[in-house]
Amino acid sequence: MKEAKADWLKVMKKHEFNWMNVFDTGDQIMGGQFGSVGKNLLIDANGIIIGFDLHPLEIEALLEK
Repeated sequence: MKEAKADWLKVMKKHEFNWMNVFDTGDQIMGGQFGSVGKNLLIDANGIIIGFDLHPLEIEALLEK
């Protein structure tokens, strides 16, 4: 698990992700509910989930609204 987290941190740095990222070990934050790496949630200013597992172009479109 440590190697996977280190790899993810490298990817975040390389691509300069400018959003919050959470690394779930499967038993802490979300208990492995999502089942795989690379899932995303888009949450609005009111804390409401407005998108899940979106393609980057879908994220951009929602952010432009």
